[in-house]
Amino acid sequence: MAKHGGESVDLVRNESFDAILMDLQMPVMDGYTATLLIRDLPQGKDVPIIALSAAAMVNDKLACEQAGMNDHVSKPLNLEHLTRTLLQWVKPQQGQWARSIHQNKGLADASLLPGQLAGIDLPNALARMGGNQVMASRLLLRFATDYASSASEVDVLLQENQVVKAANLLHRLNGVAATLGATALSEAAKQLEIEIKSGFPIKSLEIFSQRLENTVWTIRNNIHSADKTETIPNLLPNIAVINEGLSNLAACLKNYELPSDSQLAQLLEHIAGQVSARLLSELDRHMQNFDFEDASITAEKIREEWYKSAKLLSA
Repeated sequence: MAKHGGESVDLVRNESFDAILMDLQMPVMDGYTATLLIRDLPQGKDVPIIALSAAAMVNDKLACEQAGMNDHVSKPLNLEHLTRTLLQWVKPQQGQWARSIHQNKGLADASLLPGQLAGIDLPNALARMGGNQVMASRLLLRFATDYASSASEVDVLLQENQVVKAANLLHRLNGVAATLGATALSEAAKQLEIEIKSGFPIKSLEIFSQRLENTVWTIRNNIHSADKTETIPNLLPNIAVINEGLSNLAACLKNYELPSDSQLAQLLEHIAGQVSARLLSELDRHMQNFDFEDASITAEKIREEWYKSAKLLSA
């Protein structure tokens, strides 16, 4: 929800939270400083704050404790470990614990993913996502789209002496790649980030570029989207369903919530082929990133495009 530490302090000042997952490395203000400021707020004195970091050293955990954090979860995140950690600090209200991490087990039988992928540890990636093959396939495809040109971007940033931006890009890619099981790529990104930050001679850019290219190629040639893209026949009787779905989507995003899987699937089933596939992909990307403000903007664009389409259908 917060793009940097300063925003997290403002959110706690204005809203109530059961727990806070605090990334340690953020632009503008890091997690340590943000935690210290949150603890100075009346509403932030007792809220559990759990550190998220790629580091798992004793000194890092001690620094988290000294800043006022309650616990530490290392990245790449393991869904079951994260859930257990949260349950140590947050007690669900009776009747509010909606589903367990194993409730998505049925999605693992969809056979959306191949048995193995070169350079990607699929079993570990799936374990972090509760066996959800739909989520794993979407995230892998998004990675191949969002980070395909990262090597050239890093090269340009280094030539322009923008070392902080280059290191931040590598740090993000490292975390995502590790979560998705692309261990070799993650290690190459981490090594290149270390070289950049320390001022060492840059020796790892070529191997990072090659591993990134191999990973993107593997994903694009072995994984296919699970989303339905065909045009649904007999659309006119479903106009009311689409309008209701779009209204529900807008209301959820306005309240910083995601629609249920069934609600979203029903909307996409009826609207696919009637609005821009680019907008639907953009909406999915924003929601996967929990970027509710940008998702709301895209949802409004989808609504406007749909209304134009509906008028033509009704004419």
